[in-house]
Amino acid sequence: MTRCLDIAHLNTRSLMANFSDLKEMLIFKKYDVLAVTETWLTSRISTIAVDILGYTFVRSDRVCEKRGGGVGMYIRKGITFSIVESVSSNLHIALEQLWIVLKLHNFTLVTGVIYRRQECAYAGFFEALEESLSLLMTHDVVDMSVPGEPTIACNSQKLY
Repeated sequence: MTRCLDIAHLNTRSLMANFSDLKEMLIFKKYDVLAVTETWLTSRISTIAVDILGYTFVRSDRVCEKRGGGVGMYIRKGITFSIVESVSSNLHIALEQLWIVLKLHNFTLVTGVIYRRQECAYAGFFEALEESLSLLMTHDVVDMSVPGEPTIACNSQKLY
């Protein structure tokens, strides 16, 4: 059986406050990867608090004390992935980001979740995004996607 990779994006505007709804949605829809923005998570909140059975959650919290921001991804168990630390840890004032490499049978896909801080100008955001994408191009990838806005690529190839 041929499957397509099912990737989605959701702006949670507080993952903790909307966690039960998100959990129900993932149980019902069963996305392979769900990218979330505005998690509002901090280092004081354990990843265990937002665990969902059948998924691995990776996250990048806002580093300043201002409320909001933060990004994360739920990756379905059984999908091999690695975090692109060199780009994900590249801190920008305008851009919160998390990038992963998915290894699927004979297909490699880089996908990421990005969030523009509201107080930052678009010019600074796009400059930071261009820098991150340039760093990502050093990886051996077949395709790249960023779910949500802006969508860079949307691909429904046979993956596994």
